[in-house]
Amino acid sequence: MSRPDPYSVDAGQETRSHSPLSRSIGHTRGRALNVPSENRPQSYTSPHRIKDYERPSVRSYFHGSWYPHQPSPDQQTWTAYGSERIRAQTAELASLAISTTPSHEIGADYREGNNTLRSGGGFPSIDRVSSTDSPILVKSHLPRASNTRQEPFVEDGGLCPPEDYSRSSGPSHLTRLLRNPPPAETPVSSMNGMERNNDLRQDEIATERDSLLQTKILDHIPPSYNSSSPNEVEAQTSSAAGGKIGSLRNPNICSLAIKLSSAKHWNRRVIWTNAVVAPISAFPAVALALLLNLLDGLSYGIILFPLGEAIFSDLAPDGLSIFFVSTIVSQLVYSCGLSRFNAVGSEMIEVVPFFHKMAFTILSQVGQDKRAVISTTIFCMALSSVLTGVVFFLLGYLKLGSLIGFVPRHILVGCIGGVGAFLVLTGIETAARLEGSLEYTFDTLKVLFSLPTFFMWMLPLAISVFLLVLLQFLKHPFTVPAFFLSILASFYLLIAAIPALTIEGLRDGGWVFNAPKSNVPFWHFYTLYDFRAIHWEVVLENIPTMMALTFFGILHVPINVPSLGMTLGLENVDVDRELIAHGVSNCLSGLVGSIQNYLVYANSVLFIRSGGDSRLAGIMLALATTAIWMAGPGIIGYIPVFVVASLIFLLGIELLRESLYDTWRKLHKFEYLTVFITAVTMGLYDFVVGILVGIILTSLAFVIQASQKPAIRAAYSGARSTVRRHPFQQRFLNQVGPQIYLYKLGGFIFFGTISSVENSILDLLDERNFNERPIRFLVLDLTGVNGIDFSAAEAFMRIRRMLEKRDIFLVLTGPNGDVNAALEGVGIWDGDEDGVKLFSDLNDGLQWSENFLLEAYYASKDQVSSRTTHLEVPSRPRAEVENVMNNSPRISQLRAAAKMREREESVSKWSSFKQPLPLILQTFQERTAENEDFWFRIIDFFERKEFLKGAVLFSQGEAASEFYLIQEGLLKASYNHQTGRYYESITAGTTCGELPFFSETPRTATVVAERDCVTWAMNREQWAQLQEQYPDKSRKHMEAWKDEMNRAIRAWAMWGPPIRAGEPSADQKFSGLSSD
Repeated sequence: MSRPDPYSVDAGQETRSHSPLSRSIGHTRGRALNVPSENRPQSYTSPHRIKDYERPSVRSYFHGSWYPHQPSPDQQTWTAYGSERIRAQTAELASLAISTTPSHEIGADYREGNNTLRSGGGFPSIDRVSSTDSPILVKSHLPRASNTRQEPFVEDGGLCPPEDYSRSSGPSHLTRLLRNPPPAETPVSSMNGMERNNDLRQDEIATERDSLLQTKILDHIPPSYNSSSPNEVEAQTSSAAGGKIGSLRNPNICSLAIKLSSAKHWNRRVIWTNAVVAPISAFPAVALALLLNLLDGLSYGIILFPLGEAIFSDLAPDGLSIFFVSTIVSQLVYSCGLSRFNAVGSEMIEVVPFFHKMAFTILSQVGQDKRAVISTTIFCMALSSVLTGVVFFLLGYLKLGSLIGFVPRHILVGCIGGVGAFLVLTGIETAARLEGSLEYTFDTLKVLFSLPTFFMWMLPLAISVFLLVLLQFLKHPFTVPAFFLSILASFYLLIAAIPALTIEGLRDGGWVFNAPKSNVPFWHFYTLYDFRAIHWEVVLENIPTMMALTFFGILHVPINVPSLGMTLGLENVDVDRELIAHGVSNCLSGLVGSIQNYLVYANSVLFIRSGGDSRLAGIMLALATTAIWMAGPGIIGYIPVFVVASLIFLLGIELLRESLYDTWRKLHKFEYLTVFITAVTMGLYDFVVGILVGIILTSLAFVIQASQKPAIRAAYSGARSTVRRHPFQQRFLNQVGPQIYLYKLGGFIFFGTISSVENSILDLLDERNFNERPIRFLVLDLTGVNGIDFSAAEAFMRIRRMLEKRDIFLVLTGPNGDVNAALEGVGIWDGDEDGVKLFSDLNDGLQWSENFLLEAYYASKDQVSSRTTHLEVPSRPRAEVENVMNNSPRISQLRAAAKMREREESVSKWSSFKQPLPLILQTFQERTAENEDFWFRIIDFFERKEFLKGAVLFSQGEAASEFYLIQEGLLKASYNHQTGRYYESITAGTTCGELPFFSETPRTATVVAERDCVTWAMNREQWAQLQEQYPDKSRKHMEAWKDEMNRAIRAWAMWGPPIRAGEPSADQKFSGLSSD
């Protein structure tokens, strides 16, 4: 018999195979057990049918059962077994428990040779899920990544043809119902809108200057049904990604254009306010930001090229000019409205190490051709800015700014530390005036500690350390600028006080930068571009470095932008908009021959808090920076080297502190090790290699940390479903229940976490453990698993093979669509049809396992009954007896549990009694020593009641007016608790509603008949009569029910919703009830 593929059955397909038990009982009672045609699931069903079939809300108490949200047609395809058929099988088994006719006499056939247990034991098997419950594939055939929404549900619960919705687009059906008026009211609202429009038109008086074609008053015309309005926030129709970047779409530019084009805005007050007051009020902030820009340019604009190399030694003024151009471009872009903030833009400092690496690569490939080396280097710098801008713009335009957040933060922290180390080393190189780059050799160390070189780099380092200490006490924003201005003033006062000190002598000694040539203009760096001298093959070799620079650059925006918004108290900051602004500024900067730039968080905070919180202030800052740039690079010849070196040291030490000191004891040990190794690799060896090392170590750290969190969230031996079964079956399952073992898995299962699952299962199957705790079913609950990789899916195949060697069923429950696809991809359901069982939720899997054991029990009882016709001992042992007497731990456990048959045989002598006496005797025979004579007098106080399928017996919160004994059928009790919504199935031979009835509390559940039911009910009046006529019997009656309720309360306290603090036990609830 081939196993049906659970993924290939179309929705609504009917299976005609049933277990022997289903066939026998269905034939005897004269009705088929197939699901009625009106209840069969279709591709598109009403919400109620989806509730019954697609996601049956059945969970055991101990695994936190709740009703999941109703699935929408947008959800992915998932597989579900028919829960109703499993519950129908449970109801049939319950009817066997209270029936006096052996199952083999009503047609059950368990004696087929292929139905024996795979272990060869004496308890034969039943048909598995493949026959008792056909898999139902519920699909919503919808295109992915589409704006189209298919809505199979309508208000009256009817079916809607799929083709009608395949052509619909826009918002979902629910959104349209909430947003638009009902169709019955649409004509009225439309008519009212037309009347209002007519009234408005009547008020208009036509003149000779009016146009012949009047403009429609669109603002007052209500939107038509199923239309979208710009004011409707729930509209789900998508627009073009990122919107349009144009002056007509920008509110700031539109507002400026309106003001400039409207003459009424140009009065004295407006002119005075905007042309005089606003610039004067912004001047202090502009002066502060200009000073910061100048200091930044002197600190890392000058070192844009590796000045230690002879070819680049004269390019400090050009580096400063490039810095100013990049700053001006970014400032204009941000201040003209592309950015939400009136922020300060500046050159991206992190580009300096990458530029040095590109310069050294080009120098090693091209040689000493100065023109070619410089042209290729500066072109690569500008090209990298364009690439960075393109990446910025695409991320913002496509609304992918959130993707940057997936990059681990400690990679950025490690890169910051690497930049800090690079700046410290560059500060030493700059201050010591070393020839060539800083090399890690003994000769270089000897030069650094020789006089006067030692004082040349130690003085700026000491100044930086002193300033850092001073900043711990002085937090004013002008502290750093005032400090360096005072240092510069003291330097020139010292020169004026000592005649022997001259600027020329200090330049020759390396204390002051060399003055540029007198004829070098501010735009000199443009003359360095010579496209004929560029080595294009070397440009291609530097592409990896450019990409690493781009990767590192884009990490700043999702950090700086939200941080600035939080500092300024701005909500709903659009990161995508800022990415677009950064993309435009970097592309423009590269196209005009400059380099990368970005929004500077620290400078922006100082600028805005100092009064630069307007677009005008930003534009004034750009104009002031332009004036400084156009003043020429001659100022460099008067700047002391130690001042610039102090700025470089200050910035490098701050970055190192942020990366290595501030993160100490804040990061995980392995994460901190990743940051440290990344910083050291980038600072001492290579920046690109450092980023790669950081990515590799971060991935390794993630695997290690994720592997430490076990995939097994909980393990249960003897896990039980929510079915309230007959006492005989309860007792049997209590004894053989440990053969059901449950693992609850959670999280994303991958190669790092699946090993712990395999090891736990191997330990479970160990020979010694298996003999002590044999299992027949291993249930893996995948409800909490949100994903699985290929390695973990392959591990499930290994788990299946391990279990097959022990004849153990692998039961998988609750996998989502992705997990389903991953397991199907590795062929988990190929091969032996009895190897793996799949269920839509955990409770169905547990219920099927329990039914399997119970059917095996009844089949074994029928076999023994059919063969043992007298008490003679057979002369030779039969094969079946040999199988039963084998040493299998599971069969031994089943044989011990089968001894309850002796107690069950007493049911036959109650078969002639009038109902509900047999029900009472079966329910309470273990909780009282009284016989049938004692209970006979109370049966007249019960009233027979029948309920059709779907009838509601009572609802949660109602007064408990009666309780029930279940003779036939199946009930479903739903509990709406604060921790979730739970439910249990109540079978024949049990009680319902007794706890609230005797404790005189409101109903705790809503009970509905899932099948046609026959019950025996006792109401308040009958209970009062019983207490009055038979006080001793009512007291015994109360004690029996008290034991039953204590058992229920213990079950709920252990597996179900927590008992509230102070809630009384059954003894306390009954202590106030009178027995007479």
